[in-house]
This record gives sequence, C-alpha cells and structure tokens, in this order.
Amino acid sequence: GRYKQVKANRRNHYPIPELGVELGMLLDQEKPPVPWLRWWDNRGNLLLTGNERAEEECQRRELAEAIAIQERQQKELAEALAIQERTEKEQERQQKELAEALAIQERTEKEQERQQKELAEALAIQERSEKEQEREKREKLAAYLRSLGINPDEI
Repeated sequence: GRYKQVKANRRNHYPIPELGVELGMLLDQEKPPVPWLRWWDNRGNLLLTGNERAEEECQRRELAEAIAIQERQQKELAEALAIQERTEKEQERQQKELAEALAIQERTEKEQERQQKELAEALAIQERSEKEQEREKREKLAAYLRSLGINPDEI
C-alpha cells in the first residue's frame, strides 16, 4: 500500500473518502484537556465508541422510562382530577337538591302558618258571631218578656 498526505478540511479533520469518514482531534473534559484522535462521518458527525453508544442507549432507555412514568403520572392525575370534578358536581347537585328541599319545607311551613292563622281568625269570627247571636237571643227574650210585662232583670 501507499501512503499519501491529506490536507485538513474546514472542520480541521482529515477526510478518508474511500471509507466515508474523517479523522480529527477531540479534547476531553479533563483538566488540563487531553486530545483524543476520533472518527467522524463525512458530514462532520462524531462517531461514537462502543462505550459511548452503550451510554447513549442507556440514557435513551432512562429517558424513555422517565417519559413513560411522567405520562402515567399525568394520566393518573387527569383521572384523579376527573374523579374530583365528578365528586364536586355531585356535591353541588346534592346541595342544590337540599336547598330546594329546604325551600319547599319553608314554603310548606309558611303555608301551614297562614292556614293556622286563617283558621284562628275564622274561629274568632265564629265565636264572635255565636256571642252576637246569644246576645241577640237574650235581647229578644228580654224584649218579649217586657212585652208580657215581666221585668227580665228580676227573674
């Protein structure tokens, strides 16, 4: 085989067109940073090592699990809120029914009071009428007795 010198591209990578890859340096996160020779595809995307792919896959799984947990929690929360809303509506309905029943009871009591008052007034009128009739009878009897010459006060 032959070796030939390759010039760096605009990303400062060294392309290997036959393989569709590029070689370049990458500084790690250490202090001081250590340069590493790494592979990129021909579009400039870093090609991950096996460990990096495994770590990325693990992170993807953890993220998917976290999203699934969050979705489940949101679903449970939505169900709980729906139950709470139904419960509140039922309580409102029951309170409305209770208020209606109390209003009916109050109207019934007022009607009974009105009827009792009317009855008491009717009884009072009847009693006054009976007393008036008795008084009139006494006066007629007294007048009749006087017409016969009898003083009713002396009887």
